[in-house]
Amino acid sequence: MKPIFIGEGLRMFKRRRKYEQEGFKPYEGNAKNICEQIVRNCYNKKENYFMTSLGHFCEYWSRDFGLCVESLKKLGYEKEIKSTLNYALNIFQKKGKITTTINPKGKPFDFPTYAPDSLGFTLHSLVTLNDKELVEKHKSFLEKEVKRYYKKVINKKTGLVKKKHFSSMKDLAKRKSSCYDNIMSGWISKNLDLLGLNNPLKKYDFKKLILDNFWTGTHFIDDLSGSKILSGDANTYSFWTKLFEEEDLISSAISKVQKKGLDKPFPIKYSIEKPKTVWYDLLSSGYEFQSIWAMTGIPFIKVVLKVDEELAKKYFDKYTALIEEHKTFLEVYEKDGSIFKRYNYVSDEAMLWASMYLELDFILNKNS
Repeated sequence: MKPIFIGEGLRMFKRRRKYEQEGFKPYEGNAKNICEQIVRNCYNKKENYFMTSLGHFCEYWSRDFGLCVESLKKLGYEKEIKSTLNYALNIFQKKGKITTTINPKGKPFDFPTYAPDSLGFTLHSLVTLNDKELVEKHKSFLEKEVKRYYKKVINKKTGLVKKKHFSSMKDLAKRKSSCYDNIMSGWISKNLDLLGLNNPLKKYDFKKLILDNFWTGTHFIDDLSGSKILSGDANTYSFWTKLFEEEDLISSAISKVQKKGLDKPFPIKYSIEKPKTVWYDLLSSGYEFQSIWAMTGIPFIKVVLKVDEELAKKYFDKYTALIEEHKTFLEVYEKDGSIFKRYNYVSDEAMLWASMYLELDFILNKNS
């Protein structure tokens, strides 16, 4: 195990012990008030970047920031978005690569290995900010990272992601060419064109590749291992990234998610079937199995909103109740909706993902 992983684990373990004594830090007010406080406090004023949480993930994650960047912009945090990207890109460029994470001491690392979505969400963040000077400043570095992605991730004969373990939306799952990672390839290609960067992926029709290899006629499967698992991330991010916008596909995937119970008691479980995992999963068993993740649950609600506002509102109200019950925005729940807890780990709290809730609140309640 890498020394930097030990440091991460110790911080989580210490917070687990603190939770036993003090519980979660409560925030005052209704769900909207609570989320506003969390988002405001997640900005690290000393280092000028958005942390992923005010709990043990008090650091930068490419994926988490990228998930929140559109919401943060709509909430008026454009200056802070630029500062965050400056912080991350300067560190990444000095390191010579984009990674999943930058720890609280400013050291970048991948957990547990290279993640295709680190580049995906970094490019998305730059597209969202729309700052040409910042892109130009890091142009050569970004194009170098694209070449690394192409070499490391893509099977050049097929255009599909290689059948090997990459860190991903499910960091600990040993998937073979996951649908989610292939979605990242298509998204990266699209965003490279939007940013005016050299695009070696342009020759592949990723939308066709994904439909031909992952779409069953009713939903997207998890990966190409042959298991045919229905996963929450495959049937959320294919649409959230806007790689696919066909309403009939969205409605069909939502229906399948409902039939499998991935949205119960609220969205969204990773899967019903247990995937193969790396050994780290033993330290927090079930962390990425039937657990319910808000980081995908809120994007899933945004996808549902495209075709069924009433259902989206129903899901949204469940999150409102959870935020007001726990007085914070939690990371992960057990399959029955209770707080995810193990002897050495407890759900993180005060997540930056609260920004996505606030954006949904504005959309759903703007006319009320």
